Parts: sequence; C-alpha cells; structure tokens
Amino acid sequence: IPTIIFGVVFYVLLGRRGHAGKAKQEIPSGHVESAPTPGGLRRLVAFLVLGIVVLALIISVVSFIPLFIVDHFEVGEEVGAAMLSLVFSGGLWAGLLGGYLSDRLGRIPVLVVACLFAGPIIYLLNLAPFGWSISAVLILVGVVMHIPMPVSEAYLVSHTSERNRSTVLGIYFFGSRGGPGVITPVIGYLIDHFGFYTSFTVVGVALVVVTLGCAIFLWGSRD
Repeated sequence: IPTIIFGVVFYVLLGRRGHAGKAKQEIPSGHVESAPTPGGLRRLVAFLVLGIVVLALIISVVSFIPLFIVDHFEVGEEVGAAMLSLVFSGGLWAGLLGGYLSDRLGRIPVLVVACLFAGPIIYLLNLAPFGWSISAVLILVGVVMHIPMPVSEAYLVSHTSERNRSTVLGIYFFGSRGGPGVITPVIGYLIDHFGFYTSFTVVGVALVVVTLGCAIFLWGSRD
C-alpha cells in the first residue's frame, strides 16, 4: 500500500514538472561519446558478473537467516524474525558509505574489497555465539550486501554507451534480484542435506573464488 501511494505521488509530481510521458530527448549534435578504452569491455563484463553473483548469493543466504537463528540458537521465532532487521539496517547507511567511498577511492576497489570480505563474513555466521557477536555479524552481512549496490549501478551507468545503458542495467537487475530465485532453492537443498555450517561455508568459499577470479580482469583500474 505505501508503495502504491508513493507511486501515485511521484507520478503526479513528475507530471507537474513536465516529465511524465515526455518523449526521449535527442542527443545534441555536438555530443560525441568517448571511444572505448582498451580492456573496457572485459572489465565491464567482469564487474557485471561480480556484482550479480555476489549480491545474488548474499540475498539467498539472508533468506535463511531467521530459520538459522531459530534452529541454531534454539530461540523463538519472533527473535529470529526480529534479528533479520539487523541485516537490512545496512540499507539506511551502508549504501551511503559505499557511494561516498567509491567517489573517493574508485568504484572497482570498493566493490572488490566489499565482495572479498563477504565470504569470510558469511562463514562467521557458523562461529558467532548468540548475542552481540551474531548481531555484529548480521550487521556486517547487511554492509557487504548494501555497499555494492550504488557502486555497481554507478559504474555500469558511467561505463556503458547511452544506446546500451538500459539493457546493461536490466541485465544487472535481472541477475542480482532474479538470481536468488534460482540460488535460494539450491542453498535450501544444501541446508536440508548437509546443515547450515557446510552450506554457509560453501557460499563463503564461492564468494571468495568469484571475487578473486573477477579481480584478475579488473586489476589495474580504479574506476
């Protein structure tokens, strides 16, 4: 319901400003897109793969956190559901932090470092005791989930041509948001047959391997 209300309000406000239903503006005749840099396509594909795979894996793991809290620590279902808010609290500030750091340190270093830390943080879910420790780990999960979002989108927008920009962004959102629909059942199968410890370990290792593999193609570029 709030989403519908916001949608109507934004549509009305944009309509008053003359944006609703506005035709696509022609690119000024003097506008010339810069020539692609050497290795640009290779880095773009590696960046896209890294952003999609890491975010899809983390979101898939987050889906099982309430079940993990209840089964692993033998607490009430209300507690398990409430602790999920610690993960999504990162959306209030971690995204801002990621954007701030990427503007100053470069988008590629920020994304690679965040993704590299994601693997060990997911593995720490197996080791942290209940209380402040698991709470801190859940907050860190939220951090490594939300920091890459503005970084990835900013990079993709600035490194794709106007002709293909929406297509590339569509691929990114399709993979990173739709990917959990494929990965989550696989992780659920692993949890049912091998337990949380093995499943989180597999995901953690996969995150590190994918990050290192993509980092090879991103090496030497800050942005």
